[in-house]
Amino acid sequence: MVRRGHKISEHQHPSSSPGGAGESGTAEVHHHAPGIAIVTMHGEHDLSTEPALSRALEDAAAHSNVLVDLSECEFIDSTVIAALLRVARSVTERGERFALLIPAAQRQIDRIAQMTHLGELLPIHPTREAALASLQEPPTPDAAA
Repeated sequence: MVRRGHKISEHQHPSSSPGGAGESGTAEVHHHAPGIAIVTMHGEHDLSTEPALSRALEDAAAHSNVLVDLSECEFIDSTVIAALLRVARSVTERGERFALLIPAAQRQIDRIAQMTHLGELLPIHPTREAALASLQEPPTPDAAA
């Protein structure tokens, strides 16, 4: 049984640069409530962490709406964006929802999202409350389109 806030998995990639500038990325999957999984990304995510991140996203998407929390994430590259888009497509094709949480204070991630026009492809919310509310709204008839 999965309980509210229970961590169901953690996916880590060993740091390739001990003592390097950034923290190698990790991702944790929690079930917030029935039908809602939250993937919390920490550190830097790029080509080296994409396989572990993809596993975390797929674990979350298996039976749930998905919120990806980028509050503690320091960097994402194009491989990570591609993984987010791939899993979002899978989630929305089966009539569920996928959203990103990027707080205003997370300037670097917000800037990457703006430069790549990520907000035109995925819903982005500035607060956890707004993101969770969007996942709990009834789906619109054209949501899977």
